[in-house]
Amino acid sequence: MFKKIIFVCVLSFFIFFLLPVNSFAQEKIDLHMFYGQGCPHCAKLEMFLDEIAEKYPQLNIQKHEIYHDNENRELFQKMAEQYNTTIGGVPTVFINNSVIVGFSNTIATDIENQIKECLDLGCNDQAVIQNIDETGVIPQ
Repeated sequence: MFKKIIFVCVLSFFIFFLLPVNSFAQEKIDLHMFYGQGCPHCAKLEMFLDEIAEKYPQLNIQKHEIYHDNENRELFQKMAEQYNTTIGGVPTVFINNSVIVGFSNTIATDIENQIKECLDLGCNDQAVIQNIDETGVIPQ
């Protein structure tokens, strides 16, 4: 019995202290996409994100349509302020400490690199993301 207890203790030590730190780096990665209905670049970004979500199950994609939704427009403005940037149009992605505007193959690579960085090192999301509830609304 004593040998089993020692074995469990040693095994626990290896699991919690000797495994690479990045295996615990990020459980959930928040990505906020602001888009406009009918925007062709937005549609391409949305397709890309839907595909990449299968590759990264930790990715929590929040899509916010701003052309027809005043609350989402206000959220877009508040997030831009928190990230110390101005709104440059849609599509816009907030991930990690980055604001990415537009969509192209290069931008797709940038987004995936941000996801990988979050997985390896953890995300450094701005405080506003921590305050967004599941409905995507910043609590008052």
